[in-house]
Amino acid sequence: MTTSRRDAGGSAFGEWLRNNPRLDSVKQNLTIADIDWIVWKYKTVIDKQGERSLKLALWIELKTYGANLNQAQQELLFAYHTLLNDKRKRMFSPFVGKTVSFWSFGCSIVQLSSDTPITSKIIRYGRFDDKGQLNYVEIKCGQLEKIITFVIDPETLRPFSFRRHHKTSLLVMDEQAPLGFQYSRLIKKSS
Repeated sequence: MTTSRRDAGGSAFGEWLRNNPRLDSVKQNLTIADIDWIVWKYKTVIDKQGERSLKLALWIELKTYGANLNQAQQELLFAYHTLLNDKRKRMFSPFVGKTVSFWSFGCSIVQLSSDTPITSKIIRYGRFDDKGQLNYVEIKCGQLEKIITFVIDPETLRPFSFRRHHKTSLLVMDEQAPLGFQYSRLIKKSS
């Protein structure tokens, strides 16, 4: 049978999965995991180049009472982290009615010493490296709030920067019109 929950949470579907002998995780070689939390934020950024719309996403796997991921969970979450950790996608947003940039930060692990951030003496925040190993740092409840609201970057834990990573410059080109007079034209160059 599948491991029972330590807390009183869960759903009827989860209980059915856990107690169904035909879905035994060992016999069927299954790993079934629920998605704890998906954070999704819409943000409009205005800079010198204009306005751009962003969708930011982060999957948070929550472990309470100091629980660790088992090997199957870690492999599954790393696979999804690898697939989802991409800041170069564009998608159509039915909500705003236009194509927006989609920045996904993959999966992070939040490990609490209790059942909530407020009652936990220790909060550990984990991110996967390129080889699937988790690297944890101890954080405070306020830092977790800033990660969830994308005030700090979920990957670096530093203040979030929405600046564009390519340089733009304006060039002034002097040109001659077909009628013979000179005029200046501004050209925006991005690198």
